[in-house]
Amino acid sequence: MSEFIETDIKMSELCRKHDLNPTTFSKWTTRFMEGGKMTIESRDASVSLQHRREIYKLKQIIAEQTRY
Repeated sequence: MSEFIETDIKMSELCRKHDLNPTTFSKWTTRFMEGGKMTIESRDASVSLQHRREIYKLKQIIAEQTRY
């Protein structure tokens, strides 16, 4: 997979070079890209949740400070 991503080699050339079925390689590529997308999305969701918690805590501190 890295050879396909890191070079300008065409999929048909790569499949011939490694004796792969182009349909199989295409499915692998799709799964690889979907996995990367899911990883990024889950990381973003985690960061977002972390930010929301921090904002909530900061709002509580501000509320406490303004009471006095």
